[in-house]
Amino acid sequence: MQSPISGSLPATSNKTHAGDYLLSGVLVMLAVNVLQRGVGLLRGLGVCQLLSEEQLGHWSLTNSLFVIGAPIAVLGLPGCFTKFTEYFRNRAQLGDFLLHTLRLSALGVLLTVGLVGFFPSQFSQAVFGETLLARQLLWVVCALVATILFNTTFELVASLRHVRVASSMQFVHSLTFTVVGLGSLWLDGQWERLLPSYCFACLLGMIPGLWAVRWQHSHELRPSGSLSVTQMLGRVAGFAVALWVMNLLSNLFEVSDRYMLLHLTSGGPKAGQAAVGQYHCCRIVPNLWVSLGLTLSGILLPYLSADWERGALTQVSDRVRQTLQSTIIGLTVCSIVALIFAPLLFDGVYQGRYEAAREILPISLVQAIWVACFLVSETYLMCAERVKQLALLLLFGLVLNLVLNYFLIQQMGLPGAVIATCLANLACLLFLYRKIATLQRQHRARTLGRGTWLLTLLPVGLMLGPIVATLVLAVFVIICGRTEVIMTSADRKRMDELILPKLTQFGIKIPSIW
Repeated sequence: MQSPISGSLPATSNKTHAGDYLLSGVLVMLAVNVLQRGVGLLRGLGVCQLLSEEQLGHWSLTNSLFVIGAPIAVLGLPGCFTKFTEYFRNRAQLGDFLLHTLRLSALGVLLTVGLVGFFPSQFSQAVFGETLLARQLLWVVCALVATILFNTTFELVASLRHVRVASSMQFVHSLTFTVVGLGSLWLDGQWERLLPSYCFACLLGMIPGLWAVRWQHSHELRPSGSLSVTQMLGRVAGFAVALWVMNLLSNLFEVSDRYMLLHLTSGGPKAGQAAVGQYHCCRIVPNLWVSLGLTLSGILLPYLSADWERGALTQVSDRVRQTLQSTIIGLTVCSIVALIFAPLLFDGVYQGRYEAAREILPISLVQAIWVACFLVSETYLMCAERVKQLALLLLFGLVLNLVLNYFLIQQMGLPGAVIATCLANLACLLFLYRKIATLQRQHRARTLGRGTWLLTLLPVGLMLGPIVATLVLAVFVIICGRTEVIMTSADRKRMDELILPKLTQFGIKIPSIW
């Protein structure tokens, strides 16, 4: 997947700071992510092969805990880095901002760990449907803290626009966890063996980021004393609280179907854990699309924020639209490839162990593409500091998801959970498009356009199989290249400017990709 953003971009402010340009940063991110996601794919396949359905369900629920628990524990404050680093940097208050943020986040982590320590049984029952052993619970808490440390470091590095370093952090983490984690499972196929490996991978992955911050930004990160906690909170509190609520709602949205499967599947906790295990196996490839969308939005936001600060609202709008369209087309192509090779995976590697996962793979791929689109699109509202409205939208999606899951899981089981979540995601995405279009008209910037709305329906063809999906994709590409219905001539020109020089390096010389 490529982002059609021109390489000849001006600096993001009059004052030059260390960091990567958006084009080079995104290209590096994409290149490293291809390698990293390949490593993650191998790890996911290995975990599914070495664990039983129930054991895989335990690990999936642990991952869900990390997704929900980490942002809650730090009160959502590190998530403000990408929005406010440039703001406080330009005022020589970056060190104070970072110090106050880390202190408040550390307090939240201590409170979270204390609550788990006081109510271990209730915590285990809520998360896993059964009481964990003391050592298992201890490692779960350690892995949660390690996740928080890694995520906080990553957010800081990304906000400083060191995309290469941020990408290397993720790659080191992924590769380490794959090697050490699969090695541990090979020796003893118990899900809890992954927890120490995960902790080690998080700590090792932080090293490139800490090194970059220490050697390139130490002069900026010295507290000056010019910014008090009260002043800092006065600037970021509204955004931080709304972001915290938004993260909570979005993460609950993401994992609620797993927990509803655990507690609503007939047959007791073991049957529920097995259903979650099947779902986890099915989501290995779609999760790559979601993580790519999350990474892309995280990399994109600091650049959009810098453009927003200097009033380049049209450029913000164009970047969001072009990146979104590229995301849809690129992930649809990848999904078709995934469907073509699915029989080799489920019949060959898994030998029919995960037949239920195979059946729900097409709709899971569609859902993942729409989630990635939502993650890219929401950056516009975050730049506009409309996080409260985004949180309300996620609340609507969460309620809709819970209601649909409640009825469809009892009627259809695992397929019902996937269908419910897919429909809820589509509803949220379409409402988000409408809100963005309203804001863009208010800002007198170019809107997403009807073409983006039409292009969003492209992944639906995946549910009819790879052949039909390929034909639908071909029709959309012809429309994109020959008409103004979906893409403008300016969008096509910028995509050519980005992609054609890369093709030339491989000896492929064509006048246009269209």
